[in-house]
Amino acid sequence: MNAVKRLLAVGAAIGLTVAGSMAAYAGEWKFDDTGWWYQNDDGSYPADKWEWIVQELTSGLAYCYYFDSNGYILKDTTTPDGYQVNPDGVWIENGEIQKKFLDTEEINKFRNELEQKKQERDEASVQDAKDALYDAEDMSFYYRGQAVFDYLEALGFNTTGLSISRDEGVRYTSELMLGGNGNSMYNLLKYNSQNVMKKIAEYVSGKSYLDEDGEKADNLITAVEEYLNR
Repeated sequence: MNAVKRLLAVGAAIGLTVAGSMAAYAGEWKFDDTGWWYQNDDGSYPADKWEWIVQELTSGLAYCYYFDSNGYILKDTTTPDGYQVNPDGVWIENGEIQKKFLDTEEINKFRNELEQKKQERDEASVQDAKDALYDAEDMSFYYRGQAVFDYLEALGFNTTGLSISRDEGVRYTSELMLGGNGNSMYNLLKYNSQNVMKKIAEYVSGKSYLDEDGEKADNLITAVEEYLNR
């Protein structure tokens, strides 16, 4: 292994020596002074067992590794149950890497799991950005402006070309015609008589007439969500 790689783990059995294990979630190779180990997305790791690690989800190609009782892969040796692994820790027979391919159902199941986890991370990121909007209300102009950028980018908007300054207010260039994940920043700012643009200006200015806690952030969030749910 030349570098830490984002890979996918799938539990499986080898021959008659290992019983089938539960499918694992997306994980990541880790390395320390002792060696290589594999951390699943939920923080657990395989130990004292074989594990198929998917190299490429498109084709479903997977190699098999043996993890010792401490969770580290064995390399260039014979495993406790009598199989050979090469210098990369991959199961081999007569010098040939043993591989398998997930079937279409397994690949689709894995993709759905990954998509669900991505959606959960995205939703958590948006919620964190919303919380930051409220937190920044009582901070300086700079922090309020940065909170706006972070919130819009968490939603997938491309903010290139958007500027927020104390002297010139909220301005944008033609670069905002570009979209981010299907969301057009330009269309957002133009929507409903530039309502979002107005709410951004009110939020970053810290207008004193909006003196209820959270009101400026609420108004901005409501305006953006109105556009997204149109």
